[in-house]
Amino acid sequence: MMKNIKAFLLKGFSFWRKGSMNPHMSPHIYHTKDHPIRNRQISKNSLQVINRLNSAGFNAYLVGGGVRDLLLGLSPKDFDIVTDAHPSEIRRVFRNSRIIGRRFRLVHVVFGREIIEVATFRSNEANDQSKHYQTNQEGFVTRDNIYGTIDEDALRRDFTINALYYDVRNQTIIDYCNGYQDLKSRRLSLIGDPTERFLEDPVRILRAIRFEAKLGLTIDPELLPFIAEHRHLLATVSPARMYDEVLKLFLTGHGEHSYHSMIAHELFEILFPLTYNALEREGFPDQHLLLRSLQNSDERAAAGLTSSPYFVYASLLWAPFVAIYEKEIVKGKRNSDASSSAIDEVFKVQHQITVIPRYVREFIEELWIFQFRLQAKVIRQPKRLMEHPRFKAAYDFLLLRADAQESDEVIEKAQYWEAQFKDYEQRLLAKEREAAREERREGKRAVAAEIKTHQQNDDASTEPKKRRRRPRRRNRSKESPAKS
Repeated sequence: MMKNIKAFLLKGFSFWRKGSMNPHMSPHIYHTKDHPIRNRQISKNSLQVINRLNSAGFNAYLVGGGVRDLLLGLSPKDFDIVTDAHPSEIRRVFRNSRIIGRRFRLVHVVFGREIIEVATFRSNEANDQSKHYQTNQEGFVTRDNIYGTIDEDALRRDFTINALYYDVRNQTIIDYCNGYQDLKSRRLSLIGDPTERFLEDPVRILRAIRFEAKLGLTIDPELLPFIAEHRHLLATVSPARMYDEVLKLFLTGHGEHSYHSMIAHELFEILFPLTYNALEREGFPDQHLLLRSLQNSDERAAAGLTSSPYFVYASLLWAPFVAIYEKEIVKGKRNSDASSSAIDEVFKVQHQITVIPRYVREFIEELWIFQFRLQAKVIRQPKRLMEHPRFKAAYDFLLLRADAQESDEVIEKAQYWEAQFKDYEQRLLAKEREAAREERREGKRAVAAEIKTHQQNDDASTEPKKRRRRPRRRNRSKESPAKS
């Protein structure tokens, strides 16, 4: 009972606090002379979905990250669409669509490999206790399917910069929450009461860190005390969801900045307690494997390349793995048993915070175990190791450890394998070139043989056929003597 009263009071007064918006205020409309977005910048399929919904008598808009990124001069990876049509009505307009989700019901309109996500305006009537709006004991929203109007939908969004609506019909931006001015000022402001919004979804704390790192924004100083107060709520988030959030933080081109922001806001110790403790014992050195790995991922992202989730997680958990492994060795365990115990303990703790898929764990285990093979005192068959399918990933991991100045032994082994791999790579490259040349020769020979066959067939078809003479019939009467 007290929980419901508290939620009602929070909802009743939160939007009137400092920095919040009056839900009945009129939006600010920005016309084409006020902003740089044009319809031609929107993907063809997204534009088609919006136009068809508008033609069917509904109102559809581009919203969120797509509008934000276009205003910042970035290329959005996707476009989100919002409309006053309910999911079943959207489904009737598009036969190539499906309704998904339980917590938030959405419609995916499918165009081959491209999926356009369409949502319905949501209301801010959070005190509704119907089956369409539900929260758990901590206040986390487990279902939010109360539909509303565009102004109510704007106030349900997390940050002001994500509450901008673009209308393709007249190319205007509709701004209910002063988001465009915040974007121009490079300021990240939360909509509504921070306590309530973080209770609804603690992941908003990580989203604030990600936008700060990715977009170069400054978090509103009034929001910082609430992040500090509610950061412990991250421990209540679903581990499966947290896995995806970590990848967004560390694998999208701003991993190093995200790491420093998480350390500054004391969030890293909540998500990776074992790693934090291991780095704390080392005094948080200026260069360590995790930092060097994140720098490498950022460089790859800038070059248009991707990084593997297993590689970044292997870097994240390497320090605690080594610490536990060394303790087990001191206890007198064999290398294989010590590494097994360390792997099990690290994943047991981390799995409770961020789920790590089985295939990712298997890759990480192989990567870590391979480090011992690369660091063996005596390496009798380096070529055989280099032919192993996991060698290249393990070799790259070893080089990063050397770059991070992990130890003199690691640096020495990295130099040894660099020399070995350079020679092996040159021989391999020479073989590949020779194979490519032989393949080209075979191709030329095949083409020549085919041309010759065609020419022979053409010659045979153009040569005039000789008329076969019909044999003369012999006159039997002249040849045989007359009967007497």
